[in-house]
Amino acid sequence: MSEDRRQLTVRLSDDNKTVVVEFLPASGATGLLSFKLAEFTDFIRGLGAVRQLMVAGEPAPSLQGANIQAAYNTSWHIQPDALSEGSALTFYHPAFGPVGLVVPKEQIPAIVSCLTAHLGIHTSPEGRPN
Repeated sequence: MSEDRRQLTVRLSDDNKTVVVEFLPASGATGLLSFKLAEFTDFIRGLGAVRQLMVAGEPAPSLQGANIQAAYNTSWHIQPDALSEGSALTFYHPAFGPVGLVVPKEQIPAIVSCLTAHLGIHTSPEGRPN
């Protein structure tokens, strides 16, 4: 019989209002953490901040064929980013809360071109949609 190497379990309450993270013996820790939605969102955001530090300086991996957690039919917002002169694209992801990325100014034409191609929109020589 194989030994259980899981370090923790994550359970959602029956009413979907509370999540419980329980440390298992293989983790070397004991106890559990209980979160409401806002607390759990802050916990996820904190884990993300630590992950960001862990990957700092590493090249971003290719996303070609990557397994992603897509967000469908969500709210989004685009605004200029004053620090980079690019555009900040923010959106609500049900798994992670509000997230976003800043598109560098020089990459914006490529993204607009790609999105235009996806829609099948052709532009006139003056750069306006036909």
